[in-house]
Amino acid sequence: MERKHLSDALEYTEKLLSLGEQTILDIQANSIACFLESDFVDKEGVSLNTDNGDVWLRMKRLRETNPPKHHPMFDGWVSGNVANPEKPPQLNTERLLRLSKEEIAELIGADRLSSDDVMKPLKDDAEGKLDALFRLSSFPEFESSWQNYLSSHWNKWAELERPRRHSIALYSKLYQLHQRIASLGEDNPIELVWGIGVAVWQRETARILSPIIEQPVESDLEVDGTIVLRPRALSTLSSFNGLLGRRQYCFTERFRFGDSHPTRLFGVSTT
Repeated sequence: MERKHLSDALEYTEKLLSLGEQTILDIQANSIACFLESDFVDKEGVSLNTDNGDVWLRMKRLRETNPPKHHPMFDGWVSGNVANPEKPPQLNTERLLRLSKEEIAELIGADRLSSDDVMKPLKDDAEGKLDALFRLSSFPEFESSWQNYLSSHWNKWAELERPRRHSIALYSKLYQLHQRIASLGEDNPIELVWGIGVAVWQRETARILSPIIEQPVESDLEVDGTIVLRPRALSTLSSFNGLLGRRQYCFTERFRFGDSHPTRLFGVSTT
């Protein structure tokens, strides 16, 4: 009888505490950071299910690499950030240079410069030089050399660098999360949760997205900067917390390990 009273009291207390929690039905739409399974699977620096299953996720700290250097003759012509692998840099269509009268006359004679594009500087030059507006269309071989640099060197670098930059950005978010958890110490209200299975229910007014099985995990930072996620020594819970509103999720991730494995959902929740 005493055990039943104690059980009833605990159940009542649990329900009472749950009344003060905010119910978040869609852990993907209402998260402070959200990642798709494609962000992790087969990505550089990411290893899953290592150390005989003791480590569920291991992510190395990667560094950006520099693009191949172009010929100095392109200095001053390049438009855009050469170190951005998402967008090929281009050449400006025009460039203003200050040259001597002799250099200008030579360029006009070679049909590289129009006399209409030669002008006196706003302030007289001490050496008598003039401003000359060069047009890229007058140097087709120059533009061809640049396109050759892009196709032979820059594009190959960008193809490898794009996924690396993606991993670096993802690592940065995980690192910030780890630092936030570590700084709060024992009073930390954030809990890392790895969910196995996903319950999805599209209602008329809202979508419900919730894990089916939850396993608390912890993050660790190794000496070389590698972030490690491993299961905590706590029991795995079978629940539909997203459906019942029992837990507040703020960070989620889905993994799929082949057809024989369930979809996994990794997240952070406040308890």
